Amino acid sequence: MMIALACGAYGQSEPKVPFDLEKFQSVLSESRLHSPRTRNPIAVRTGQFDGYELPGRFYLGENGTTMVLATTRSDRDRSELRHRTWPVTEGEIHYSARLRLDALVPEGEGWKRRRLNFVQIYVPGIPLGPVVLISGRVLWDDKEDHLWVSVQRGGEYDLGPRPDGFFDLDVRVKDGVLRVYMNNELKAEDNLSSFEGRRAFFKTGAYHRGIEPHVVEFERLTITTP
Repeated sequence: MMIALACGAYGQSEPKVPFDLEKFQSVLSESRLHSPRTRNPIAVRTGQFDGYELPGRFYLGENGTTMVLATTRSDRDRSELRHRTWPVTEGEIHYSARLRLDALVPEGEGWKRRRLNFVQIYVPGIPLGPVVLISGRVLWDDKEDHLWVSVQRGGEYDLGPRPDGFFDLDVRVKDGVLRVYMNNELKAEDNLSSFEGRRAFFKTGAYHRGIEPHVVEFERLTITTP
């Protein structure tokens, strides 16, 4: 109700899609949407989110103030924003979000490697997937439903149990040093200097393996690059 009154005072309609919310316009203007997991996954190209929603996958939250990225299929499926590239070891990059993850529900037997990837840093041309992966894992090192950071050529870091509600997540890369903060507490630090001279990009949203359809809801999302 407050949103409708505030918007009405300026002659604007209630927000209907994520791009209608000014707080998401910057990151959406610099991203494209990959959904679903197909040979050609681009659902929305960079800068074309105005007026766009993808039912069940990319839409406005129920209260009209959040952005949802969700999947509709089990096993491997995704709805992710792919942001623009930046130099790995030059300047400072800052991913900042306030987000909420649904509980992880495994599909079938064999829980150990079932997970939801919700933040990734990719370096094109580097094999073995993302160089940084932040995920929720059903079971890992005998810990159920924890969030983890995995760094290629680096370490594994336990962020702790998945929060039931919204939480703050900040990922900073400054001069090649990675730092991950959860609710303003430093949880992981590693070095990405072995990727010097290369460019990287963030992907964020829902991309899972071996779990039931999932929802990632953002109350805030910004990505600042050089």
